[in-house]
Formats: sequence, structure tokens, C-alpha cells
Amino acid sequence: MHLLTPNILTLGTYSGFAPIAWQHEGRACGWDISFLQRFADQHGLRIETKFYPFAELWERVSQGVVDVAASGITYMPSRERNGVVWSDSYFTVQRCLVIRAADHAKYASIADFAEQTIEVTPGSAADIDALQRKPASTRLSHCNNLNDAVQRLLAGEIAAFGTGDFSGYDYVRRFPGQLAVIDVHEMAGPEYFAFPTRQASGIVEALNAFIHAHRHEYEGNLQPT
Repeated sequence: MHLLTPNILTLGTYSGFAPIAWQHEGRACGWDISFLQRFADQHGLRIETKFYPFAELWERVSQGVVDVAASGITYMPSRERNGVVWSDSYFTVQRCLVIRAADHAKYASIADFAEQTIEVTPGSAADIDALQRKPASTRLSHCNNLNDAVQRLLAGEIAAFGTGDFSGYDYVRRFPGQLAVIDVHEMAGPEYFAFPTRQASGIVEALNAFIHAHRHEYEGNLQPT
């Protein structure tokens, strides 16, 4: 491996995407972080984490600022960049909307949100999906932390927020009786999470081997840290 710093895996991540990646007292936490920590431990590496807005993650890999990026990132042709090699997939997700439980009879799909506001993370798959599917009069607002979106939803400032289904159900679990998940669907095809890696680092082969050996452990057996 040819890492930016010898024996250190420099990781770019996003702080607002629980349970996949978030920040607690300056420390990166979540399923992606735990997964890559196990990879690093296997290869005798220490992880150094840098936080960026979600839509900058694959750009930072291309710029040679980090060796790998992780925050539930879906590979898309539009995210291809020079100097970036994407890992194999390690998780599959669908899109959904999270609403207040009290509104469950009111909303069934995104088609019901005319004149309403849906919040999404800028540059995310939820952002792309909502732009493609929403009624013309539906307003989109942007957030940089899904925890903030939950608070605005519960306060009645927005009608829903978009995220992956696993994340939506995690919020339902953490806010019992207050939230509900609707409009669960695939995008154009199955949505796979993958890690964009710095091509010059040479880590993708070892990372792919780790993914194939351990991706069945990613959800459930790995606890957020």
C-alpha cells in the first residue's frame, strides 16, 4: 500500500448520517467507521479521520487529500473522478421518506407531498431521488445532519426527510411512536454502498478481499461505536 502517511489510513467521512457515520465529541462513529476500523486493524494501520460535507467526499479522494471515503456512498457514474477507484459493494439500500407517525394516514408516497417541504442531504441519493420524483410544487430543503432533520420534522417545520431505509427504520426505533417510514423503493436499480479509494494508494484489492470476507457482518453484528 502507498498511503498518504505511512501506516495511517486517512479517511474522509461525513458527520450527519446515523447509523452509518456520525460524529460524537469529535470522534467518527458508525457502521462504516467500525467496518473500516476492522480492515485497518487487520493490516496494522491506524485510522485518521477528516470530516467533510457529503457531496465533497469522492472529490477529496480525487484530490489526494484522503485515502478512502466512507459515509454510505452509492457508486454512480456521475461520481467517477480521475484517480479514484471504487471498491466492491458492501451493503444494499433502498430509498424512503421519514414522516411523523401522526401523519401516517395522510402520506403514502412522495406524490402526496404537493405544497409540502421534504428535507434531504445535499448531493445525496435522497436528494437526487427526490428531485426526480417529487410533485412540482414540493419544496426541498437541505440539511447537513439527519439528527437536525428529525428535530425539524418533530417540530412541524418540514413534512418529511429522505434517507436510506435502514437509516429511516433506525430513527423509528430511536423515536418510538413519533416517526414512521413510508415510500420505500429502489431507485433505477439496486443501490449499492461502496468506498471510493485513492487509486495511487493501492488499497482497493485488499479492501475488496476484506469486503467479500466480512460484508455479511456489516449490519447487525457490527455495533455502532
